[in-house]
Amino acid sequence: MFPFIDQLGRAAGFARDDLPSEKQRKLESLLARADPPTEDVTLLADLLSLPASERRLLPDLSPQHKKQRTLEALIRQLEDLASQQPVVMVFEDAHWIDPTSCELLDLTVEHLRILPVLLLVTFRPEYQPPWTDLPQVTVLALNRLDRALLARPTIRAITYKLVAVTTSRLCAYRHLMSEYVRTRMAVAPRVGAK
Repeated sequence: MFPFIDQLGRAAGFARDDLPSEKQRKLESLLARADPPTEDVTLLADLLSLPASERRLLPDLSPQHKKQRTLEALIRQLEDLASQQPVVMVFEDAHWIDPTSCELLDLTVEHLRILPVLLLVTFRPEYQPPWTDLPQVTVLALNRLDRALLARPTIRAITYKLVAVTTSRLCAYRHLMSEYVRTRMAVAPRVGAK
């Protein structure tokens, strides 16, 4: 669950030196926008390893039931966020995903058919998620970025700065850049062509 825990902490604005009480306040402030059920706040605080407060006691649940309710709380947060504005989510290297994160990712994909969410998931070919055949899912297989491709005259027509910035800042997205470059080559006029 680390990717989701980390993102929730970032969204709440946790600082490294925040005391648990400050983290709790920040989490509650983040979640207050959606006015979630009290149990959601308690479960998400527990997910972030924040101590239970007297106001928000953790329900007495089996570990499996607690996990299921926590996943449902996270999905409700996504639903609320998507009801306010379209959402873009990026999940990289899904081939290294832990089982609980995989379960949450699977639930998220199920909900995509009714939510304004663009979810980009990168993974190696050996990873076979169960949702690739769903109607709301498009799979795009990308090969490695071919640096020789960037040397072609057609590609040089793309601003050098754009390529340099994109290549350096978006290394993790090299596959997407490669597909962009190939697409541009297919539709861009040849340099020097009349």
